[in-house]
Parts: sequence; structure tokens; C-alpha cells
Amino acid sequence: MEFLYFILSLFTGFFGTVILSDMNHFRVTHYRLESHKLKKHIRVIVLADLHDKEYGKGNAKLIQAIDARHPDAIVMAGDMLNVKFTFSFQTILDLVTELSMRYPVYYGMGNHEQRLYYSPGKYQVTYEEMKKRLQDAGAILLDNESVVLNDYGIRITGLSIDKKFYDKKAKYTMNKADVASCAGAANPDEYQLLIAHNPEYFKAYTSWGADLTLAGHLHGGVMRLPVIGGVISPRWQLFPRFSGGIYSEEYKKMVVSCGLGTHTIPVRVFNPGEVVCIDIRPTKKE
Repeated sequence: MEFLYFILSLFTGFFGTVILSDMNHFRVTHYRLESHKLKKHIRVIVLADLHDKEYGKGNAKLIQAIDARHPDAIVMAGDMLNVKFTFSFQTILDLVTELSMRYPVYYGMGNHEQRLYYSPGKYQVTYEEMKKRLQDAGAILLDNESVVLNDYGIRITGLSIDKKFYDKKAKYTMNKADVASCAGAANPDEYQLLIAHNPEYFKAYTSWGADLTLAGHLHGGVMRLPVIGGVISPRWQLFPRFSGGIYSEEYKKMVVSCGLGTHTIPVRVFNPGEVVCIDIRPTKKE
């Protein structure tokens, strides 16, 4: 019996240490992509699912890691807030304010931001108030809107999907028309970058015209295992297909961030927070 208690103590201590470490540390993951549509090289930092987490006072460690990579742009791919009955904007407002003094910050909506839209009066601020405060802090909000970076030949679109596509009980099918009804048409002559928080609809995004989709939402699958990847999704689905990493649909790509914070399942196991750094370089058209 003493031996079993000893093994249990070792097991508990090991996983407790892993969880504590992964909840308070992040890694930087680099990807390199190419496209003949680009006019010149761009480096993009992707942040997702911060959920009001702070890495050092004022997210100083996070900002330091970003500055060390000298990006051309920051993309916030949703759920940077942790919207509950009561919540604070201060963490994300401080981060946006600090980063926007150095880089353009493009902000796409996640299901937490959209809670304010779909439940008016439930929270202490409205959806429009949230947007104004983020814009005042320096964010370029892409709420089913697009911006063209002419110097790079890139069009960035932020997709805000209907709440049913986040439903935990039912699984809905999304198609090209669903994306277009929200974000309008893609432009095939420009490198189309789509900020789409939920990665589960990758095929719909590529059908719409996304050359690169940037997503998050699944928090890396909470626990990550070798070969298998993420273990569980916010829908309580085991081994979600798009839990984190880079995925291909023919020549089109999707990069899914493992996120930086937690929410539904408040632990991370073998799954530290993640900052994504993507270099996209121009190539000659074949």
C-alpha cells in the first residue's frame, strides 16, 4: 500500500509540475510559406486565445518575444478576451496599446468576443463598446471586413461566423456560401489571408478562396501527445483533427495556434502556450 501511495505521489507531482509549467510558459513556433501572389516577404506573428492571461506584468515576456522576431504585422486570431458575466478589458487593451505603437495589429473575432454581440444586455459592455475600446487602443478590427496591404499583395479578412458554428451539442456544416455571406467574396488576384477563429471548417475556408487561414480555438487540444496531437476540443470531442499546427488542402494552408490561455478546460498538459511566427516569401509564378 505504501508503494502505491508513493507511485501516486510521484504521478501527481509530475503532472502537477507539467501543468504548472505549461500554464505559465509559452514557446515560439516558426513556419515558412511561399506564394507567387506576394510582392515581397512578410513576417506575421499570430496570437490567439489569450483569455486575459498575462506572461509577466503587462505581458512583458510576451511583448519581448514578439519584439525579438521583428514582425511586419501582428494578427490576433480571436478569444483574446475571457468574456464571463463580469470581465476586464485591461489585459488586452494594455497589450494592444503596447504592440500597436510598434506594429499594425489586425484583430479577428472569436466566440468570446462574439458573445457580446449575441447576448446584448447580458454583460457590462456592448459589442460596439468593445470594438471602440479596442480600436481606440490601436487595433485594426476585422469584423467580417477586409484590409489590403498593397505593398505585400496581401488581403487580410477577419471572419465572424454565426454562433451555431460554435455549438457544443450540434455539429453544423459550413460551405463557401456561408463564408461569403459573412465576409464577402475573396480576391483571387491577391494573397488571401483569412482570420477564422474556429479551424474545424478548413475546407469551407479554402473553397471560399483563403490561401492561408489563421485559427485557434482548440487550445492545442488541452493535452498533447506524441504523434496523436491534441486530446480534446471545447466541444468535448476526442482527438480533434485540427488541434494545432499546419495543415494543407492542396496548395492552400491553415496554421492553427495552440493558444496562450485557457477557458473551458483550465489546464494545459505537454502543451505550453504558443506564439506563432510565419514568414511568407514571394516566388515566381510557374
